[in-house]
Amino acid sequence: MKVNKQLPGFNKIEPYRGLSCVPGNLLAQFLGGDGGVSLPTYPVPKRKTMKKTIRDSLLDAEMNVRYWKRLTQRYSRRDKVMKIFLAILSSGTVAGWGLWQEIPLLWKSLSAIAALIAIAMPFLNYQKVIEVTSDLSGKWWELRNEYEQHWISFKNNENPDEIKKRHSLTKQKETPLVKKEANIPEDNKLLLKCFNEVERQYGLS
Repeated sequence: MKVNKQLPGFNKIEPYRGLSCVPGNLLAQFLGGDGGVSLPTYPVPKRKTMKKTIRDSLLDAEMNVRYWKRLTQRYSRRDKVMKIFLAILSSGTVAGWGLWQEIPLLWKSLSAIAALIAIAMPFLNYQKVIEVTSDLSGKWWELRNEYEQHWISFKNNENPDEIKKRHSLTKQKETPLVKKEANIPEDNKLLLKCFNEVERQYGLS
């Protein structure tokens, strides 16, 4: 995903690179990565480089948790509203209201809309979308927690080679998420909102 805009805060920090290490990852492209390599590489464990790598991975995961959670909430609301609307219009009690006799055009219009929604719902398949976005949110939450543990290990001056190894193993877990992400419509506005929230939370804006 590419956004033709200089993102806020990029004059202060380097673009997040955690997702950019996953081939074809849409969020990586949004954040300025090319998705060109499968795993991050560390020439010689250098504290500054490792700090940035772990930090950026944590920020990436935090942003993803917010993004996929918001999408889950959005599609859940849409699915609920559509089902309630169809249930109301298909009710024999509602259909018998005298109001529709006074305004027949309104009833016909609502009935037409209900028919279109009923036809579209199997194609929209919000239940499947909700299942995918919910799963992605949960998976990114797990990765976010793992990256946080790597960050704590780094701050506690643990063995850098061990931290590197654990970080690489966590990074590999991002790859299976790519295919799932590709099946969900992108929302650049929401991505930018989540990105800005993460920046503010960590004092980067």
